[in-house]
Amino acid sequence: MNKTFLAAAYLTLAAMFGNSYVKAADTVTDAAQVKLQAASMAQIKTLLQAAGAYNPNDIELSSAAHQMTITIIDSGLNNRGSAEREAEATKMVSGVAIVIADKPEFSKLPVIHVDYVKRQGSKLTAVQRIDFFQSPAGVFVLHKT
Repeated sequence: MNKTFLAAAYLTLAAMFGNSYVKAADTVTDAAQVKLQAASMAQIKTLLQAAGAYNPNDIELSSAAHQMTITIIDSGLNNRGSAEREAEATKMVSGVAIVIADKPEFSKLPVIHVDYVKRQGSKLTAVQRIDFFQSPAGVFVLHKT
């Protein structure tokens, strides 16, 4: 009976703590991947500015291991239709996809998120949020809900 109890206790502890080691390993891997991605961010931001004729302060760019977020502040398209913002975002994301296509640090990036926002004092208010998901063919496709 003692052996059965010890075996059950061991299996329970292994199940409880075994997953945390795997999660910690993923976190370290993700952090390293984001650090590698940082080397390409200036090039990507320059491309985004050119694609939409924006100033450097009009675009914020951030990435995580599995998502890149492009924030466009006070766009001239904020007061226009959503189709125009989606067309511009598609053009921008297509350019980003070309830049990151052969870079292994972006190999686990399945989502590019584009936020059009309006600055009101120190607060940013969302105008439109647009998601692009990577297809099995490796192309980022506009997600419609």
